Amino acid sequence: QLSHKLVMLLALLSGQRGQTLHLIDIRNIHFQENSVKIVIGDMLKTSNAKRHLGEIELMKYDVDPDLCVRHTLSNYLEKTETRRGSVTRLFITSQRPHRFASRDTIGRWMKSVLTMAGIDTSIFKPHSTRVASASAAHALRIPVDTILRTVGWSSESTFRKFYNKDITLNADMSKRMLENYTQ
Repeated sequence: QLSHKLVMLLALLSGQRGQTLHLIDIRNIHFQENSVKIVIGDMLKTSNAKRHLGEIELMKYDVDPDLCVRHTLSNYLEKTETRRGSVTRLFITSQRPHRFASRDTIGRWMKSVLTMAGIDTSIFKPHSTRVASASAAHALRIPVDTILRTVGWSSESTFRKFYNKDITLNADMSKRMLENYTQ
């Protein structure tokens, strides 16, 4: 359950693809007092010699530690420390032998969380979290350049064409997202 929770919090708050979440290496996770910074060292689908995803910074959410990605990540690392052996990828399987979780496994975890939340997974897939995250940020009037930088896009036209969807946010969700993007 902790793996599922963490993967979904990371997906929703960072707007990253499953591939990026799969490649997170614990040696590249840096806890700060009020945030956690994650550097992706591996090449991604959209990486090239001139452009690579910058550092992902996720803010601490003191209002509710159960929804705080920094707290959840710290807890996950603590709980998996004795099981991971030499595995340095963040996500590991829960069954022995504990290996790093594949991209497909991470996608299944995300789909499972969507299903538990009552979301129709015949329509919305794990990649839909990327659309939801970017669209919600835009609905909160987060500057487009901040969204592009956070998610790792270089083209505003890609965001506008594929990811900028009309969504409705409740007041509590709006407040949490604004705190994460603006700090």
